[in-house]
Amino acid sequence: MFVSKVWGFDNPSGPLVFNSAGWRRNSARRLKAGDRVILVGTRGEETPAPDRNRVLGMMEPSTVEVATSDFIVPDRADRRLFREDGAYRWPYGLLNHRAWQFAPGLFLDAVAPREANPFGTAAAAGIVPLTAEEEARVLAHPYHEISLLRSISTDRKLYGEDEARKRNAPPPTEGARRGIMQMRSGAAYVTGSAW
Repeated sequence: MFVSKVWGFDNPSGPLVFNSAGWRRNSARRLKAGDRVILVGTRGEETPAPDRNRVLGMMEPSTVEVATSDFIVPDRADRRLFREDGAYRWPYGLLNHRAWQFAPGLFLDAVAPREANPFGTAAAAGIVPLTAEEEARVLAHPYHEISLLRSISTDRKLYGEDEARKRNAPPPTEGARRGIMQMRSGAAYVTGSAW
């Protein structure tokens, strides 16, 4: 099990995100099948006060590299999410197999009461391993599985075009579909199509 520091955690969950391709590559090399990463709120002002240093969620990431933009559209009004050059702070991701959310009340200090702070920059940019005892403390706290965000572009890479279309397309409707379409520069007309 590993730790990664974050500003927040979303439900449903997107990929495990990184600010550089190098940190993503480094993290992917360290991960083995079945490894999990807990997401802990940073101590900085960017993290809401109740979430600071709190264990928020857990992911079981793969080593499949993805673009974060395939999963989320960051709020342009929130300038904290963007660098000075206008680029999104965490454009690199690793696809998740599963994700979980923790009940409130579990803090990193209780999980890993270490003398020094080993979860500094390395945990903010990548992942840092926990000991077996620390992992047991994490898993003893209540948590529940949550859904993952889907991406047609990622499903295409994993399953091929036809399967991606099946996994992401809305269910077909039965019967005829009718509607009115009008262009401001032309006459209105009625269309219909049967499926």
